[in-house]
Amino acid sequence: MNKKYYKQQNELFQLQRECRADVIADLRGEERVLHRQLQESEERIFQLRREHHQELSRLRECFLQLSTDDQCNEEITSFDDLDQYHTKSDETFIRLAQQVKPMEVEGNHIAVLGSTSRGKSTMINSLLGKYEAEVGIGEVTTKCEPYIGLNFVLWDTPGRNDDTIFNHESIALWKSMKYRLILIENTVKENSKMMKLFDQINLSYDIIANKFDLVKEEEQTPFREQIRREIKTLKFKQINSLFFLSAKYPPQFSDWITLVNYLTSSIH
Repeated sequence: MNKKYYKQQNELFQLQRECRADVIADLRGEERVLHRQLQESEERIFQLRREHHQELSRLRECFLQLSTDDQCNEEITSFDDLDQYHTKSDETFIRLAQQVKPMEVEGNHIAVLGSTSRGKSTMINSLLGKYEAEVGIGEVTTKCEPYIGLNFVLWDTPGRNDDTIFNHESIALWKSMKYRLILIENTVKENSKMMKLFDQINLSYDIIANKFDLVKEEEQTPFREQIRREIKTLKFKQINSLFFLSAKYPPQFSDWITLVNYLTSSIH
């Protein structure tokens, strides 16, 4: 009886060891597959960026040449001439922007846009669920940087709201995005120039009123109404959604879950 019992126990222990070994082997295999997929995604991004370097260089030359051709002989002798010059310059820029082709990317790419210190890097870290993008005061991000998530790629962008980021490289990048998230803090006017450009070249975007935790509770409803009123007054055409949240404290406002569901609803 004891021999039979010990034999059964030994068989059971052996079976447990084999099962444990199989589970560990499976987990290690899955880990290797995920690591390889992540590495392949990173390599693909860098490969695509290299492949497009020559094309972007050509676009840069065309961009500058067309701008020069349209503006080289302007004579500005009055404020009326100056207004006409800026109008023609804007029209030329829109025409050039419409000609820029999007970057060829694979998968779901999301651009996080906005002026300096609007919390873009914090937003990226919260969406990734880990600290990847450098956070700080002032202009921390100086170039477009990709951050790879599980089924998506987030792009952190420089935080300047001036002509230095409105070039062919940035436009090609924006056109390749599945989502364009524009972060504001106090008013949509902080990035109205970018929104108007997106309207002109038919790119949809979402507005995120970030740092909503800094708005006093009794002022939150009036602030929401103010932002919606500004959007209506400025007649933005390509806006999809509007969110009020805090990237630093995601659980504090329900719009965070709404945003995550919105971004992941078509990602499989």
